[in-house]
Amino acid sequence: MLALAGRLAGWDRIADLHRIDVPTLFMGATFDAFDPGLARWMSTQVKHGSYHHCANGSHCAQWDDQAAFAQGLLAFLEAVDQGKKTVRYESTANP
Repeated sequence: MLALAGRLAGWDRIADLHRIDVPTLFMGATFDAFDPGLARWMSTQVKHGSYHHCANGSHCAQWDDQAAFAQGLLAFLEAVDQGKKTVRYESTANP
């Protein structure tokens, strides 16, 4: 069970996502405690959101699904470097 306490317990910025107007990458992973479906949805709420799914990853996909994580991150960075606002690359498995 996950629990949150302290000053951030009631902190919710969902209503402000539409105000983010820079290219933004959301990453989800199959074995993450954070719902990858929510990460995917959040990517649709910002003006230039992208989503990448790490099929074999957890909350630390940069370590346990390194290839998928790096592939998604690099595809996003290269697209932004080329002036694109979003990239729709995802690995083979989705939530």
